[in-house]
Amino acid sequence: MINIPNLQSFDALRDHLPAWRNKLVKWRCGFGGAKRGCGDLDVDIVRLALSDLSEPALARRILGLHNRLSLEPKDVDFLADLGRRLLQEHPGYRRFLDRINDRGPKVARAS
Repeated sequence: MINIPNLQSFDALRDHLPAWRNKLVKWRCGFGGAKRGCGDLDVDIVRLALSDLSEPALARRILGLHNRLSLEPKDVDFLADLGRRLLQEHPGYRRFLDRINDRGPKVARAS
């Protein structure tokens, strides 16, 4: 299932990231007492999709939940756990965690 408007929205957001980053840096560094490194800011987004699933049974279960107005608690837990897993496995998110863990205080990885 390809949702073209969602892909276009994602692409539009991704295209605006550099301008958004620049505005944030300008705001952060614009204060009289701005700290050194105020321009050290990375902005990125991660897209998770059914196509990221390697297990057909999981995709079928999600498609069975598609368009429901309400979900059972077990289905909410299933979707939250799956989203967490997809995020943790996404190369872009893993690079983000590695980058912030190399720079400053350690950030716990969800397990």
